[in-house]
Amino acid sequence: PVPLSSRTPVPHELTRDEIATLVDYYALSAWVSQEAGFDFVEIHGAHCYLPCEFISPLSNQRTDEYGGSLENRARFPLEIVAAIRERCGEGYPVMYRISGAEGAEGGFEVEVAAEVCRMLEDAGVCAISVSVSQSWRDPSRAVIHRAMYVSLSRSCRPWCAGSVFARTLLLSSSCRQPAGRLLLG
Repeated sequence: PVPLSSRTPVPHELTRDEIATLVDYYALSAWVSQEAGFDFVEIHGAHCYLPCEFISPLSNQRTDEYGGSLENRARFPLEIVAAIRERCGEGYPVMYRISGAEGAEGGFEVEVAAEVCRMLEDAGVCAISVSVSQSWRDPSRAVIHRAMYVSLSRSCRPWCAGSVFARTLLLSSSCRQPAGRLLLG
């Protein structure tokens, strides 16, 4: 387990039962949103939120089925998507917000995020919102110029060309205006 910063406590490694409980909570939250009349739900898997921490090779030091390979590190977010689709039905739209790059040496870059996006699409996610993490791990990169967000978002467009994404990819930035929106199919 890796603390968020030098000022925060070291978290404990979640047990399999705790992970299963969290997955159930995500699904329950989505169902409550659906029952309340929301048209879709978005999983926030960017910016050091827990799903992002599982994907990150910097924070995920697990040696079980949730750590190591990218497929294992993506298991938690994919289980969340599967649980939501099971609880809310396949027709209830699930969006996912992902960091397009971690912004720290040794962290994941756009190629890894692209592969996770492919996995999420295969799992039934209907739209992906791409952002970028402000790295707390590398203070020298803690302030990322706004132009970098736009550049990263634009670099994401090739992954959704052709058959990769048949739905929607939202390209986010920290600027007041989004970097773009690409609607496919």
